[in-house]
Amino acid sequence: MRGKNIYGIIYLILYIIIIAYITLLVRSNELHRIIRLTPFWMDGYWNKNPIGCIFHSLLNTILFLPLGYYLSALFRVRWVIIITAFATIMTELLQYFTFLGMLDVNDIVFNIIGGIIGLGVYMAIEKHFTESRIIVMHR
Repeated sequence: MRGKNIYGIIYLILYIIIIAYITLLVRSNELHRIIRLTPFWMDGYWNKNPIGCIFHSLLNTILFLPLGYYLSALFRVRWVIIITAFATIMTELLQYFTFLGMLDVNDIVFNIIGGIIGLGVYMAIEKHFTESRIIVMHR
């Protein structure tokens, strides 16, 4: 059990470095701070660029899926969701205050969804391996 947590922590740290690189370090400075609090399905952007909306949403979901997975190895469900939401909001605020992106409610929503999906993947894998061990032990 102890080795499993150490690997989880190492993977989590590497993942955080990658997220910081993708969301902050490779971006160029914006001239203005932008806050987008209206979901794309309500502001008309969906009608203008539905493929772009789907692609952007999928990327944000996939980007935070590993966070939910790695956190699940270390924390209970409630804390995984709280930490994922906190990390997402902090990422968006950092982008806003450093002029390296906009604060976008869509990013927050889909990042949290990605974290929850990662949590579900972890739980499904854990359940599968737990059931497999029970079957092997009863033979």
